[in-house]
Amino acid sequence: GAGGRSRVAEDLALDVSRLMDGVREEVLALMLEGVQKSASFCASLCAERIVAARREMQRKLAEERRELERFYGPSGNLHGSFPVPP
Repeated sequence: GAGGRSRVAEDLALDVSRLMDGVREEVLALMLEGVQKSASFCASLCAERIVAARREMQRKLAEERRELERFYGPSGNLHGSFPVPP
């Protein structure tokens, strides 16, 4: 009778609740995995850009150093302005 139907409804509600919990856990695990992959990708992209910027800065500094040495000479004096001691 009515008691049996009530019991079936409670069991169904419990099954649905368990199913929802299971699905929620799986979705959370997938989301966490996605966030971790995104964070990893962002970190590697950031590191690549930092390394590239650093190399570019070192290249520019070396170029400027060469220009200064060409202009002032390795001793730091203007060419022809002061005699370079032996």
